[in-house]
Amino acid sequence: MKGEHLTALIYFIVIITVFSLITLVMRLGTDRGMSPLGLTTVVSMSSAVMVLAAVLVSRRPVNFTLFCSLLAAAGGVCGITAFLFFTKAAQIGNYAFSVSVFQLSFLIPVVFSVIAWKEKIGPFRILGICLIILSLLLITSSSSGEKKPSSGKWLLFAVSSFFINGGNGICQSTAARFGSDLLAYLLVTYLAGGILLFIFSAGRKMLGGRVFLFGTAGAACSLIGNFLTLKLLTTYPPAGVFPVTLTGPVIVSTIVSAIVFREKIRKAGYAGIFLGAAGIALLSI
Repeated sequence: MKGEHLTALIYFIVIITVFSLITLVMRLGTDRGMSPLGLTTVVSMSSAVMVLAAVLVSRRPVNFTLFCSLLAAAGGVCGITAFLFFTKAAQIGNYAFSVSVFQLSFLIPVVFSVIAWKEKIGPFRILGICLIILSLLLITSSSSGEKKPSSGKWLLFAVSSFFINGGNGICQSTAARFGSDLLAYLLVTYLAGGILLFIFSAGRKMLGGRVFLFGTAGAACSLIGNFLTLKLLTTYPPAGVFPVTLTGPVIVSTIVSAIVFREKIRKAGYAGIFLGAAGIALLSI
């Protein structure tokens, strides 16, 4: 058991690190005038190519069942659609609130697992999740960016991104729970998301040499993070995985933004970082 816990700890550290690096790559890319949509398209398609290359090099047989393929396709479409809705919400409304609503989508697969699979959540995990929710609200509300008024249209896009991204978490946890081939799942989900993005971005001049460079770097991080997330979900319930993997990168990215980009962190932000770390620690008990 100690070996399993150590492995899980290493997985969590790597996941938080690579997901934080994706945020950094996207930030550096957009600061250089690259389109977030173009970067995300390259991330999805490059990730699919990397999975295919890994399968060919290892000569490992991949089990593409109908159940796994349908789940993966649904997860890919949900993930990209949620991203597009989140982007729209952030454009027309309050960015900090949009981030909060989007990241809190981890609650969807957690609630689903409790209802559908009768997963039990102990008091420490409940307290940890509550601290993480408060942490996200404090960190995002401490943003020094422009505060745009929220509207009914913003609410529609923000709430849609919340539920749709939660659907992606349900697909991931279901695939892991029922023993789907993880490489098959990743290949189909990246292809589905990439094709959707390619169709959506058709005719827009968003791709170029630098976009492919940054997007490929993001793809490597995305692939590692999602593969290890699926591996954790084969052993641990969604309540012990998603709150950490979605909140940890927010905390790290906030700290990196303060150090690298000289962004100011208000007192609420520091409080959110502390509460988030405490929540993650409680989830590990």
